Amino acid sequence: MAPAYLAPEMVFGPTAHVRRLVAQLPTVGNRPLPSPEMLADTAPDEVRLEAWHLEGYATPVERVLPALAALSDDGLGADVRIGGDLRFWRKVAQFVLELTVKQHVVPGVEREDTRIRARWSPVLVPETERLNALARNMPPACRAITAKAEDAADPRALIVDFVQESIDRYIRSLLQGVQPPPGNTVWDRWTAALSSHDPTLRGAVREIQELEESVIEWQAPIHAAMPPFRTAFELSSPESEEGEWTLRFGFQAPDDPDLFVPAAEVWKAAAARATFYDRRIDHPQEKLLADLGRAARVFPPLMLGLRAARPEETELGAQEAWEFLRQATPALEDSGFGVIVPPWWSRGAGRIGVRLTVRPIGAPARTGTGTLLPSETAAGLDTQVAYDWQLALGNQPLTRQEYHHLSHAPAPLVMVRGEWVELTRQQLDGTVKYWERRPGGKRIPLADAMRLALTGGGVEQGLPVTSVVGQGWLADMLGGQGQPRIPELPTPQGFVGELRPYQVRGFSWLAFLAGQGLGACLADDMGLGKTIQFIALMLHNKRLRARRRPVLLICPTSVVGNWRREVQKFAPEALIYAHHGPDRLEGEA
Repeated sequence: MAPAYLAPEMVFGPTAHVRRLVAQLPTVGNRPLPSPEMLADTAPDEVRLEAWHLEGYATPVERVLPALAALSDDGLGADVRIGGDLRFWRKVAQFVLELTVKQHVVPGVEREDTRIRARWSPVLVPETERLNALARNMPPACRAITAKAEDAADPRALIVDFVQESIDRYIRSLLQGVQPPPGNTVWDRWTAALSSHDPTLRGAVREIQELEESVIEWQAPIHAAMPPFRTAFELSSPESEEGEWTLRFGFQAPDDPDLFVPAAEVWKAAAARATFYDRRIDHPQEKLLADLGRAARVFPPLMLGLRAARPEETELGAQEAWEFLRQATPALEDSGFGVIVPPWWSRGAGRIGVRLTVRPIGAPARTGTGTLLPSETAAGLDTQVAYDWQLALGNQPLTRQEYHHLSHAPAPLVMVRGEWVELTRQQLDGTVKYWERRPGGKRIPLADAMRLALTGGGVEQGLPVTSVVGQGWLADMLGGQGQPRIPELPTPQGFVGELRPYQVRGFSWLAFLAGQGLGACLADDMGLGKTIQFIALMLHNKRLRARRRPVLLICPTSVVGNWRREVQKFAPEALIYAHHGPDRLEGEA
């Protein structure tokens, strides 16, 4: 059972309403893909973004905020998985509540056309790094609510908008019931509007304008606490492995990371005071030199670039570049510096992994598919299958020459097929040790092969499995690329009635797994026909077997009568014996 604070009436409240939205969702064929947590990898070239109309509950953010922040991964029950986007917004909701508890909020005013509103605002100056980290790690699904993919909101702007709106609404909800001041000055009305559902300030234009100017002046020291620039480093990758990595120095706006001022521009500016992008900074050259010296203690290779009187950049080797990306970047950011990395590193360097090819033991390695095993000779989950493994970039196996190149690379950053990839010696050695030196040779249980095909996975200190390809009857089970191909079966002879399309798929799925010696759990909702899908499976199996065998069905005593009636209705030729009640058989079989 879900906790009480997640009950619909607690979260949505009486003001919630259904709202139609347009979302850009990954699509294959004519249907959107489910959440990544519920699906194995799909070939990237098969997926496209398309607009889909959705319905959802719209509810005031102040109602959902506490429940969202308190949500745990298992807070909705063991049968509900929390998606990455919901986990992300949970972090943002916790961020909002932390700002409130730490009193990093200030009252202010906001102009909207000709109207002035009282508004609570967050003080984000001390939390700039955390805000930027959230923006970098926002799942794409969080930006999917848009009619056009190119119009998707900027991650940082979306978070700031959510935080600002949440802070204002949440504090107002906390102040409900607080008596406003008795006076009627513009300051009294402003104070009252800060705790009211209606934030609009009313009064003479001049007095409201004076209030606005006074509040802005009062808040100026708070906003001035944010420096206009911080010293930052921008790493550029070469076009080939023979090229040098360039680490440029400069200034970056903490609240707008896209604003970067190269060091060359800093040295051209006045030494005492300079203005970049309408932002004024005092003693920019002195600040840059002092900060570079401080950063060199975190990343010593910077010292080479500081030999110049006016340092602008330094060259790095591949090993130094990897150390900068993997080790120095977090330390520099924690020290207040900005770091701009190549786009491919932010996306995740080219994914080197393991491609497994599995086949029945004794079958020669080959390509193509086989036929499904008949259920009389089906394999069980503990059946051993043979495998071969290759390093792969995504789903594409690497050649021997590429493997040799990777294994002899002097640094963890290597270019393969025009892409920079990360591969450490520890990862490669761990992978070879695991797949080449397994006890019992190159064999794994069928259960492990299926798990790796459906969910991926890795080994300790090794590379993850990125694809599993089946041969022989395993090709039908795994669909050649890890996706089972399940043929839809006709309604079995002797079944009286009509199966709905989803029931045909469910019955076919049960038959497919049974044909492989595997069990299944049909988890359709109540009322969707699990009983008749099993009856169809029973009749299907009856026609497959030359020798008829009885079927043992175990169910709660409360539904024994229902099962009897359903079998008599949909499979009237079947003989039924209910081993239940005082007249049941007793003694040894």
